[in-house]
Amino acid sequence: MSSATGAGILALLLLIVALPLLISTDEYFRNQKLAQPVVHLIYRPWREMSFWWTLLQTFYGLALLAGAVLTTIKLGIDPFAFVLNTVLLLVAWRCFPAICLWWAYWQWDGRASLRFDRARKEITYTNREINFSFSVSEIERFVRCTPTATRAASAGYSYAILYLTDARELLVTSLLCDAIDWLSVLPVVKAEAITRRFAWLPTDSNFKKFFNPFSR
Repeated sequence: MSSATGAGILALLLLIVALPLLISTDEYFRNQKLAQPVVHLIYRPWREMSFWWTLLQTFYGLALLAGAVLTTIKLGIDPFAFVLNTVLLLVAWRCFPAICLWWAYWQWDGRASLRFDRARKEITYTNREINFSFSVSEIERFVRCTPTATRAASAGYSYAILYLTDARELLVTSLLCDAIDWLSVLPVVKAEAITRRFAWLPTDSNFKKFFNPFSR
């Protein structure tokens, strides 16, 4: 075994051991944070298992695309290569919604923060130049859009919309606040759950058009 191979195996073993440990540690500190009088949530991608699973699925899709290209180069254009490449491309196509969801979500509030003051019962959402504050009593309705549970990495992305009494609305993605977070910080309000194959943002039309034709 060469030194490079040994180093690679060691790095893989460290990753296998360290990643679950880091995730469990972050979950512990997240639960501690949610128990505080003032909860402050921000997004750190390297702490989220869904982010790593999304990257893994994306790399798998890219590998399938590379396999289709190599098959074409090696076998040329014949019926077997056409059928094989069709299967590879269809499977690869289903590997990319998760990274597209992550990108759309990150553009929305990947650099935002959510602050919940339990004593004052006040929520503050900050996103670049936006500073949006309201009291919990102003929440008229709470709607969560979740994907079907069978969509691999794509199932890790959802969003919530808070409808306020003054006709204002606030959309927060699961990058910033997921279902467990909302249950921890939000008292009982009128809630509604919507299930879709992919939880595309209402403003995200391009990815929705590209991935929805064969996934309805």
